[in-house]
Amino acid sequence: PRKAELCPPSLSFRSGLAAARPPPPRPPSPSSCCRRPRTAGRTEMVQLTAKAHGKALLIQGDTRPCKDFLKSLGGKWAGGLSGWIFPGTKHADIVEKLRGASHMVQDSFSNGAADAAGAAASAPAAKRQKVEKAADKAGGEEAAAASEDFFVPLTNKRRITVVSDGGKTSIDIREYWGDAADLKPGKKGIRLSTEDWEALKEAIPRIDEQMASSS
Repeated sequence: PRKAELCPPSLSFRSGLAAARPPPPRPPSPSSCCRRPRTAGRTEMVQLTAKAHGKALLIQGDTRPCKDFLKSLGGKWAGGLSGWIFPGTKHADIVEKLRGASHMVQDSFSNGAADAAGAAASAPAAKRQKVEKAADKAGGEEAAAASEDFFVPLTNKRRITVVSDGGKTSIDIREYWGDAADLKPGKKGIRLSTEDWEALKEAIPRIDEQMASSS
């Protein structure tokens, strides 16, 4: 007797198998990174508060579910303030992006900034300048002290820090002040772009030669 010949599956059969396969899962939406887990069949969005801290913007609330999103916007975690620090000039943009990601943001930044501005305006001119400088310094120190960037100590109170801010990397060479256990960044220092840093590295051999010939 002749053996039965096995025929390959027809095109329509293979098409039917492909159609029966479940579609691949969709990637999570941008706003899902800041949502709480579903509880009792519903999704609870994260509630945040925008406040003024000196001239800086402070975002507080249950920020843990969306810490990566806040970091991608250029924020720096300030543990002493239990919140994220941003430059005050980015207030409107940060709040808009957070609300665009379906978060509930209670914005009291303008009230705090207005109170600070009113207090500063009522002070004498010399005192007002000191208040403005102190606010600038406080905002910069909070952002710098809150960052977890890599640094190399030059001396007990001088550091070279690799700073990542808003997707850009730079080199900060700065003097610090305070106790050894609680150093804070000072005003004396310079921040170099990656191009400036590469140029400095190329110039170091020539600088070393000049220093050796001068000694």
